[in-house]
Amino acid sequence: LEIGTWEGASTASFSLYFPKSFIYGIDRNYRFKYQSKNIEFFNFNIKNVSDLKEFERKFRNIKFGVIIDDGSHLLNDMIFSLKFFFKYLDKGGIYVIEDFNAPIYFKELNDGKNKELLIREILKKIKKKQKFKSKILDSSDQNYLFKNISNIEYFKGKTKISDIAFLSK
Repeated sequence: LEIGTWEGASTASFSLYFPKSFIYGIDRNYRFKYQSKNIEFFNFNIKNVSDLKEFERKFRNIKFGVIIDDGSHLLNDMIFSLKFFFKYLDKGGIYVIEDFNAPIYFKELNDGKNKELLIREILKKIKKKQKFKSKILDSSDQNYLFKNISNIEYFKGKTKISDIAFLSK
């Protein structure tokens, strides 16, 4: 599952790299240019309740081996995506958060208004199994993540915003 496909270039490359996989792409802006028998795209907005319900209905019995969040890069969206989509990750799967430090470098992406920790701080707390204040991740959500995330790794990209995190389930 790729969250945030834009025109679908990375989704198309994933379909070539993982030729036996079926790849779902979701984005709120329908600009998807690529077609393949192993790609399906959904016009989907994580802020739209009916879209969330439709996703739950369609994917209630599906677990993904890899989920990549390359969505809006708004802090609240990244936190909400972790909360909502991580439960669809298969045991042994990998959840990827691309460009997770973008809200540090682009203040307009930090829509947490200092009421939400940055992703890097949330991941540090999860790694240590330390509770934290969040309007999005309540105590139950945090307990679920503490119990289900087996490993977290971070890598610095070549640009200042291209940090990437890999969460193993």
